[in-house]
Amino acid sequence: MPRHIPADAFEVYYASGPTRSYAELARHYGVSKRAILKRATTEQWQRRIEEREAKVRSAVEHRVEETVAELRARHAKILKAITGKAVEALKQLPLTSAMDAVRALDIVLKQERLLHGEPVGEGVNVRVAVQPTVGPPVPAAGDLSDYMLRLMEIARQQGLIPTSG
Repeated sequence: MPRHIPADAFEVYYASGPTRSYAELARHYGVSKRAILKRATTEQWQRRIEEREAKVRSAVEHRVEETVAELRARHAKILKAITGKAVEALKQLPLTSAMDAVRALDIVLKQERLLHGEPVGEGVNVRVAVQPTVGPPVPAAGDLSDYMLRLMEIARQQGLIPTSG
């Protein structure tokens, strides 16, 4: 009985992964490498492999993008919750004990910058094209704590934060 190459030979070849070879497949089926090469050429194995790998890459990239989007959305929700708690604490606490809220806001601002792809760290200057018309000027990144203290003073003066007794 003559040896032949089965219909699923491409699948066996593809499943061999990056180390696949026509010679190895020929040994597996007990046929000549030339016979495998002829089948591979006729059935366009190399083109089919490239198409499959492109589909796999595309699916993986799509899933990674979805995962990153989900992660960013989850982080944004967490940051929003922390911001709400920190602002509430600033309204209720005296200046000396409100520093935890100021620190929380500082952390939230840095994390929001990271989430939006902005640089965060030493030597980063934040430039704002439009300055607010009421209140203190927008601070540089390194002056956030002083800025928050000043905002707390203004909020206390306007009755938004109870004065400490």
